[in-house]
Amino acid sequence: YKTRFVAAAVHDLLQPLNAARMFTSLLRGHLRDDAERHAVDSIDGALAAQDAILGSLLDIARMESGQMEVRIRDVALGPLLQVLGHNFGVLAESRGLALRCVPTRCVVRTDENLLRRILQNFVSNAIRYSRRGRIVVGCRRDGSGHVRVGVQDQGPGIPEALQREIFEECRRLDESQDGDRGAGLGLAIVERLGRLLEHPIGLRSQLGRGSVFSVRVPLGDPAAVQPASPPAAAPRTAACKSWGVGACAMARALSRRVSRRRCR
Repeated sequence: YKTRFVAAAVHDLLQPLNAARMFTSLLRGHLRDDAERHAVDSIDGALAAQDAILGSLLDIARMESGQMEVRIRDVALGPLLQVLGHNFGVLAESRGLALRCVPTRCVVRTDENLLRRILQNFVSNAIRYSRRGRIVVGCRRDGSGHVRVGVQDQGPGIPEALQREIFEECRRLDESQDGDRGAGLGLAIVERLGRLLEHPIGLRSQLGRGSVFSVRVPLGDPAAVQPASPPAAAPRTAACKSWGVGACAMARALSRRVSRRRCR
């Protein structure tokens, strides 16, 4: 009952939150002053953080209730890592970090979307907590029909006493490059996803020398790999359903109102 209540509550909270983010996006397009835009960006950043927290709670509720769908198939690991590098490369560069994804021809048997989420969390944390150096994403075979996909950083490292605790809910490291400590739910979700997929999660870390987060995945059959189709663009009607028809109507009204004021 508690899990169903959390899922329902989070779903209801996400609708006005998404509407508020849409309003700030529309508002920013009508502002000319840099200070005003910066203020709107700060508001949107705070809303995005809350959105991520609620989304994480919803994911945990789905996993605990057995409602998270798992689709296991043979997946080419190289393109997945390439997309990961593309998505996070600019962010890493803006923090003065070098992100490198080592090319590979390995094929693994996994749920591609859930494995991507695990690796995205690893890379995101590496960028958040590293102040210098490089981040390397790569894989190596372990000789038993599996491959270990890892993210290595040159961050501050994690004390041995905390290396188990950080996979618990609301456990966070003290320092990040930009002061954003996160919600402390990311690694808890990673640990649950690993159990769901039967992909063990690993961590090696040494203070002052960095960390390596990894996930152990079974090798797949290259002949069974199917080309991934590009995701279809979501129609405007679908967006209105996810945010609520009322929210979309209010957003359109706000846009027209701001446009009229600029024309006066």
